[in-house]
Amino acid sequence: MTSMRWAVLGTGQIARTFHAALDGVPGMHVQAVASSDPGRARSFADQHGISEAGHYDDVLGAVDAVYVATVHTTHADLAVRALRAGRPVLVEKPLALDAASTDRVLAAAESAGLPVVEAYKYRFTPFAEALHAAIRSGGIGAVRGLRAGFGFTAPTRTGRLFDPALAGGAVYDVGGYPASLAVAVARWSGVPLDALRVAEADGSLVRRTGLDKRTTATLTADGFTARIEAAITRTLSRSVVIEGEDGSIHAEDGWGSRGVSARAVEIRRGSQVERVEVPVVDAFAAEAQALVDPAAAGRTEADAMPWQDSRTTARLLDAWRSALGGTSR
Repeated sequence: MTSMRWAVLGTGQIARTFHAALDGVPGMHVQAVASSDPGRARSFADQHGISEAGHYDDVLGAVDAVYVATVHTTHADLAVRALRAGRPVLVEKPLALDAASTDRVLAAAESAGLPVVEAYKYRFTPFAEALHAAIRSGGIGAVRGLRAGFGFTAPTRTGRLFDPALAGGAVYDVGGYPASLAVAVARWSGVPLDALRVAEADGSLVRRTGLDKRTTATLTADGFTARIEAAITRTLSRSVVIEGEDGSIHAEDGWGSRGVSARAVEIRRGSQVERVEVPVVDAFAAEAQALVDPAAAGRTEADAMPWQDSRTTARLLDAWRSALGGTSR
């Protein structure tokens, strides 16, 4: 088993969750934590028994891999810095805020010959494998579309989620989940990703800032239609429906909890319903393993989240947000 010492860049709740997920995983541990405020990093390290702490560049030489868990607007720059320091990188979603920034990160990874993986955690779980297998089997016929959403009610109307300067809003915080799933389903179904586009978008914006708080979009390409939804001021259904010519695939919960992956899918053909229970895993540990595997094999991409999916998702999220008006960065 490959041993991997990690640096976590960021000290927020998601950094805490990642650290907890790696605790006890054989061969992996968090060696260092970093922040724009070294004092905050030191406090985090002391709380969690992490040996090294400092500013971002201070910790890169002491580790084997990096997890970027900072605010969205810093993801691309920190990923490039880590790659140029010779470290493979797992980047919390979104990898970057637009196609150009995404390409800059991927170019740095290609130049370094190192993997970079966008951490849409559901992608690395048995649940996603079950969706792929159900499509690949041909049991629902040619795939025609998808319906999915992700929304929650934020406890306050302040902080990162409601700050346009930090790329807050529904699209960039949770819209990437259904959008990236639409990209995956399109690829699994043979739909050319370059053809996917935002055909329609609508939503509610915060009047004072123009920030998107609830929104829908329709993605289309070559007979494939995905209707997706995101919100940060309303809890939405977490269901996923993949529609085919001869049947459909349903999941009551497509995303799982913060750490635990989704549990089941149903394949429906007429009156027949086949329920497929899938193993539950810690999704954060799974995404960490998704970086370890290509790093150990000398590859630059994770099979479950290839770079073309990240490129396409970034392009669609940027187009979705732009179609709503206002500003988010």
